[in-house]
Amino acid sequence: MVSVIVPVYNPGEWFEDCINSILQQTYQYIEVILVDDGSTDGSEKKCDLYAERDERVRVIHLKNGGVSRARNIGIQEAKGEFLIFIDSDDWIEENMLTDTLRRLEADESELAVYAMQIDKYKNGNITTKDMRYKKDTVFSAKEIADNFEELYYNDYLSSSCTKVFRKSIIDMYQLKFDERLVMYEDLCFVLEYISKCNKVSILKEVYYHYRMDDTILAVSKRKTDNLLKNLENVVNKIISFLAEKKGSISEKDNNIIVDLFIIYLHKLFAQRNSMLIRMKGIRQLEKEQNLQQALKACPKFTEGSKFYKLLVWSLKKKATVVTFLLYWKRYRAFY
Repeated sequence: MVSVIVPVYNPGEWFEDCINSILQQTYQYIEVILVDDGSTDGSEKKCDLYAERDERVRVIHLKNGGVSRARNIGIQEAKGEFLIFIDSDDWIEENMLTDTLRRLEADESELAVYAMQIDKYKNGNITTKDMRYKKDTVFSAKEIADNFEELYYNDYLSSSCTKVFRKSIIDMYQLKFDERLVMYEDLCFVLEYISKCNKVSILKEVYYHYRMDDTILAVSKRKTDNLLKNLENVVNKIISFLAEKKGSISEKDNNIIVDLFIIYLHKLFAQRNSMLIRMKGIRQLEKEQNLQQALKACPKFTEGSKFYKLLVWSLKKKATVVTFLLYWKRYRAFY
């Protein structure tokens, strides 16, 4: 049996598409655990209606506590041999479970990872972007580390929603999502899990549809306390995984570390902070040892836009005012 864990928090009109895509899977031996994380948009009532209509659906109602807590409670309640996570405003292809379970059995692997399609909604129009690896393959954990950059930037690592996990491994090593993290909690969980794997099945087929709409800008402006500490913990997890599995960190790996820390600057300016708070935040970022080590390990940074190259240079030189002016000039129209 497959346990499907769906954290539910105000998904709006897309909720029914999500649940229907699960219930209409060609593989039917499933349980669906809807973890209502304090929804207030009527989704909490829809959860109960689905449970009444289909005996495979169970509902857990909680006060709002975040997606990581919701997933962890879902893990505790799950009874299946396999486990997947789906966000309540996304949807999956009807043959996803049939195909991925077949691959897990054929490859004798502990994890199946498949491609995501980003469906971006804006002004009534939809644009799509496939995030897929170049071919079907089977990797060891070391080979995941060796191909870390390509897998990371194609979203094969950052999301827990594009994977089929074996519940036995999660239980054996007591794996769970870090509820202290506000970003990249998925990536940390996935890396912990992969570190316990012998084989990982990589599928190039798109089975997961991630919906992105105009509210994404609003989400980017949410207050995220201790974000810099959050990113530091994530970077430490990446460094630990890479050091364990391949014994070194490449220049491409360091590019990822730099990009992760730059997210802090995006948030710092998106949150309409004062100039003093932004300057203080930039100085704190410049002191991050992992960032400075990554910058030193990537001396050229020849790829990317002119803005990106200037930004990397200013962070490396700890030119606080230059970094501030770069962001202020680029993003003042939006913030």
